[in-house]
Amino acid sequence: MRIAAIVVAFMFVLPSPSSAGAPAYSDADVQQLVQAVLAIPVDHQFLLALETQPASDMPPWDHLAHYAGPVKIPDGRTAYAVVVDDQYASALTDLGHADHAVGAAVTAAVFLAVIDAGRAGPKWKSWYDKAAAADAALPGSVADRYTNRHALVAALADSKTALYASIAGPDTASYDEFGLPLSDPIDYGTGLVEYARLGVASARLIELYEFPGALKQHATQSFIDAWFAKLGPLLPDDASRAHLTTLRPLFAVASIDDLKTHQQRFAGGMLSVVNSLDKIQVEAFGIGYDANDLRYNALGIKSTKEDDELRSLVGGSDALDSAVPGLTDLRARLASLGPADWSTVADLSGQIVKLLVPNKHSN
Repeated sequence: MRIAAIVVAFMFVLPSPSSAGAPAYSDADVQQLVQAVLAIPVDHQFLLALETQPASDMPPWDHLAHYAGPVKIPDGRTAYAVVVDDQYASALTDLGHADHAVGAAVTAAVFLAVIDAGRAGPKWKSWYDKAAAADAALPGSVADRYTNRHALVAALADSKTALYASIAGPDTASYDEFGLPLSDPIDYGTGLVEYARLGVASARLIELYEFPGALKQHATQSFIDAWFAKLGPLLPDDASRAHLTTLRPLFAVASIDDLKTHQQRFAGGMLSVVNSLDKIQVEAFGIGYDANDLRYNALGIKSTKEDDELRSLVGGSDALDSAVPGLTDLRARLASLGPADWSTVADLSGQIVKLLVPNKHSN
């Protein structure tokens, strides 16, 4: 099952003096670190991936949460990965009310990610690099392989309990493992672009079934409600609107066993109600839906059959060209590609999605 990456927002907290085992950081240094994490949602140069993984894959000396370092994701960007034991996945829906030890461990790992990325400034980065070098030189007898890095942030993470709810709370939007939005709000607009954006959102709704934790988020449920509220009035008759209403309960998933069944039922029902729209509206909806799916296929699934089909559909439809400047050229370039030209397909289909649904995170 794919793992959601979560864009992190922090509440402002008062600075603290340094503690034993940490560098002599000042109140101003702590302010700088806090400001860096506050900026994460709007920092287009930084991507934090907050993920879960089995306990067996966690370092024994960092068994609750661990900063795993920078990793390249398929679209070429660098993400800074924080992994959490999956038995605490539910804590990531509301870290503010989780066990204190879990909250402190996740916060410490997030601090390290921000510092390592250089987003807290050169002084913090220098301290991190020195601590990492010291950790690399630890004798094998030392169990905690992050001894010095933990000392850098442990006291701050333990004391700044107000941060926990902001790191992962019910209003936190979810992202997939490629840093692409799943429940980020969409401004649907009007006209044919509105239908295209509904199509993009529909693809994300189907993908959300792969993230049970994300489905429980308040932000996710708000995203789902907004989609239903927008599509309903656009449908042409009472029968299609009534059918749409029956699909909303499919997002109340009680168990893992429900996920696949509910996903299939929603996909089929969604297709049925959308096909009641006018032909041009269906085509605009399909461009958004297919472009979103095409990008994910190129990044993750890499099915040449799906690639060929989706490129043909997106590349062959001019329904939105007059409404979306720049779309004609992107579609032509997409249609000209050969099978399995994955990186270029991902790039071009991603550019199409961005044209249709520009968002503050630039994903």
